[in-house]
Amino acid sequence: MTRSRRFLLEYGLLDDSRRAEFTLAAVRFMLAGVSLVAIYLEPTEPRLYAPFIFRLLAAYVVYSLALLAVLRFREQLSEPTGLAIHAGDVLVAFVMTLFTEGPTSPFFVFFGFVLIGAGFRWGLWGTIWTGAVSALLLGGEAVLVNSSRWAGTLTDGKFELNRFIIRCTYVILLAVIAEKEKTTRETFAILASAAERARVARELHDGVIQSLLGLRAQIEVLRRRESAGAAAAAELARIEALLDDELVNLRTLMFSRTTIDDERHDLSSILFDLIEQFKHASGISAQFMSEPHDGAASPRACHEIWRIVQEALVNVQKHSGAHHVLVRLDRHEDHWLLVIDDDGKGFDFTGRLSQEALDRSQRGPRVIKERVRILGGSLVVDSTPGVGARLEITVPATA
Repeated sequence: MTRSRRFLLEYGLLDDSRRAEFTLAAVRFMLAGVSLVAIYLEPTEPRLYAPFIFRLLAAYVVYSLALLAVLRFREQLSEPTGLAIHAGDVLVAFVMTLFTEGPTSPFFVFFGFVLIGAGFRWGLWGTIWTGAVSALLLGGEAVLVNSSRWAGTLTDGKFELNRFIIRCTYVILLAVIAEKEKTTRETFAILASAAERARVARELHDGVIQSLLGLRAQIEVLRRRESAGAAAAAELARIEALLDDELVNLRTLMFSRTTIDDERHDLSSILFDLIEQFKHASGISAQFMSEPHDGAASPRACHEIWRIVQEALVNVQKHSGAHHVLVRLDRHEDHWLLVIDDDGKGFDFTGRLSQEALDRSQRGPRVIKERVRILGGSLVVDSTPGVGARLEITVPATA
């Protein structure tokens, strides 16, 4: 997942895998449906395999429709599931062209679809790998087309090298253009989001928060006046408490929108600063501990671990009701160990659950699970309802 896609995912601008898969599922359904109608009107060559191709396309239409239904209601697909769907599309493209004139088949467009799908899912490198696999498969088909053993039976096309090269170049360029256009849209979305977040933060700090602070000061003056009755004083105290809560919520909102300095790669230092910001914003007692070590980490690891801690702290503020949170970072020989411990109400289960168990039961912090998965790490959640929760995150040192 590219940095821009991670940014869009974390701020809710793009549920990357789900939207990509839903778009591809819609295109898959239309492509399969149109191809089914075309082959019904005019069966493919060799006609020996026309009924097989018709049944294959009919099954592909049903499969595409089922995927659309699943994606309509499912929140997100895992990366292995996306890879399996992609492999299925490559296989269908190969079989369709193999039994309908090989590389010169009218269904060559299915390879264009899988290349575009690779661009949507994994960017340029995914397109390159898929293109390499597709070229190998098409090369194998070309050999079969020119083989006297299979001539007129398995295929009935004539291999034309120039046509083959032009077709391959066309679909690869189409896939690259689609990936670049998607990257451009993501970049514009990032810039627009960053500008909007900066504007909102300024308005909150200069407007709403200052106004609330002024109002709270006036209420405090009124409450302390001796002439105020007991009932009025109690009501003013209640309003003052509500204002305090809203101030904390606003500061937490601003904290959740802070961004990491990508030029700093000392994890201990940047996490210490993050904890200090959280203490000021939330009023919750927070502590950061770390043994002396070489805190340098890759920019990618710094970004993701920083976001994991930020997301965990926001969750503590919003949901846990904790009074104290401890964040500990340790560097081992081959991995980082990050522990986030709070004394809040915990999760809705008792005991220790691995990331696999959390996924199966659809429990645990979704954003944190996704970020840990991006880093190739592991997550264990230890929860005791009413007592607190502990997140143990292991990240490879090479991440």
